Amino acid sequence: MKQKEKRFVSVRAKILWSLVFVSVPLMIAVVLITYALSVSRVEKIGMQLSAQYVVSAGEDIKAELRSLYSMTDEIMAVPAIRNMAQLEGDITAAADYSRYDQEIREGIDDAVPSLGRSGHYGFSNIALYMKNGYSIQMSQNAGFSFPDYDACLAYFDGYGPQLAQLEYVTPFWQLCSMSGERQQMLSYVRFIYEPVSLEKIGIAIFGLRNDVLKNVYSVYAPNGYILSETGRVMASRNNKEVGSIDHSGQLLSSITASGIDRGSTAVADENGKKQISFYYRLSSMHSYLIVPFEMERTEWRVEMRSYVATVAAVSIGLLLLAIIISTVLSKGLTNSIASLMDFIGKVEGGNAKLRYQKKSRDEIGILGEKINQMLDELESLSRSREQEMRANQLTELRLMQQQINPHLLYNTLDSVLWGMQQHHYEDASQILRALSEFFKLSLSRGRMEIPLGDEIRMVESYLDIQNKARKKQFTIVRDIPEALLSQLIPKLSLQPLVENSVTHGFAGYCDDGTVSIRAYTEGTVLCIIVQDNGIGMEPAEVEKLQAVLKLPACPKEHRHFGLYNIHRRITQNYGDEYGLTIESELSEYTRITVRVPYRPDEA
Repeated sequence: MKQKEKRFVSVRAKILWSLVFVSVPLMIAVVLITYALSVSRVEKIGMQLSAQYVVSAGEDIKAELRSLYSMTDEIMAVPAIRNMAQLEGDITAAADYSRYDQEIREGIDDAVPSLGRSGHYGFSNIALYMKNGYSIQMSQNAGFSFPDYDACLAYFDGYGPQLAQLEYVTPFWQLCSMSGERQQMLSYVRFIYEPVSLEKIGIAIFGLRNDVLKNVYSVYAPNGYILSETGRVMASRNNKEVGSIDHSGQLLSSITASGIDRGSTAVADENGKKQISFYYRLSSMHSYLIVPFEMERTEWRVEMRSYVATVAAVSIGLLLLAIIISTVLSKGLTNSIASLMDFIGKVEGGNAKLRYQKKSRDEIGILGEKINQMLDELESLSRSREQEMRANQLTELRLMQQQINPHLLYNTLDSVLWGMQQHHYEDASQILRALSEFFKLSLSRGRMEIPLGDEIRMVESYLDIQNKARKKQFTIVRDIPEALLSQLIPKLSLQPLVENSVTHGFAGYCDDGTVSIRAYTEGTVLCIIVQDNGIGMEPAEVEKLQAVLKLPACPKEHRHFGLYNIHRRITQNYGDEYGLTIESELSEYTRITVRVPYRPDEA
């Protein structure tokens, strides 16, 4: 039975139908995603603005408080206050009583000139209660309901520690009862002290109307309020809320748990819904400015619906326009595609030397040029790959020969044999132990990477063999943080450097050279510096050695194959940004820096 042929569908038709089937869902998705992102963005911006407003309001309150504190300092500095406190007995009968009283009133008027006027952003009530019975109240309306010093002290003792028993009491803010008024007034309380003995001689109370602080922060946060650290409302836009207590304590607990002076927190309200509030700590008042986050959702939702409708209308119009334009342009596009397909078919047939002849200045023409470049690069890569494979095979063979290190093995065994013949059994035993430790570490169960600490032990074993077998006094100095000893590095990346120092740096120059090894990190790079105090190298030799490290294969006549071997392995495993850097001064030192990746998570 003849198989039914599949119906041919042109690229032009596919483009048109694809445009329709892709664009319509995409348009719907764009509208929905835009709406969701816009809603989230609007809310985020509102949160950011609220946070900034809270800070601005808090700074304004602090500035107002500093002005108020300066007023109290000026009043407390009036000399007549302390002169009045020194009067004893029936103070009203004293000759200086009237003069002191007049000076006190004038001092208060000078510090707060608008005390008797409404609307002043300052204290509306000021009262002094002295131990000797003197008292004075100056206010715009109702005064404090304390008859004397003892009654005043007893009132404030009910809100905290026994103030009378404390030698010094820091000024504090407290809500105070007013005579004939149900509403309490926010007041700043300061004790008056005798200048020499610092004995308490009186109490000064500075009353502040609720609208003073409210008008300061309402510019930025009209719905805010000030909450003391004990949970009592100190100031609010609603005068009836002043003095109320936050019985739940959730808000203060959340703020205290955060440990910061400004920020936001979310607690559940009485309906179980989370309410976000911004806060700013007023340290001198031992309270917080609280601003609940509120958004008027009705208005911006109407705006969002209008925005979505506009986006949908524009999208439909653009879709129709795109269909019309694509119909006109698809014909030329399909011709270019057909030409490109014909070229690709010929290349697949084995004609790799063929190159695309560009017939149009559009994406298809650019794609044809890129295919030509790709074919050229593949041809070049094929040739380079063959050369690199040959170089890698030679490098691996020489690496195996270098790792076996037969010279070290048979020279060490000769030293052991000679020592045993001379009955130096202890020296021979120590050399064999060092040799065993060295080869055990160098094998490392076939691992390509070993901890830095194991590589250092291998270096120490190697130097121990050299010292005992050759009767040398080579020493090693380590400066490696304990945390870096577990970092993995390529095996045999430091021992050949030390061997290079012994073979070339110290040979014929000294028998007691020092090799120092230091390790540190630079970001994501682990740097290991191996330095000796050997004969060093000429600048030209250092420059030539650095150039050899960059070659794809080590020259046969190059005597520092160990250095090339290490550099090649590091760059092939980790990238060209890692490897070896060589520095040297003739008759001074040779310093080699090994750069490998720093991977603390894998240690």
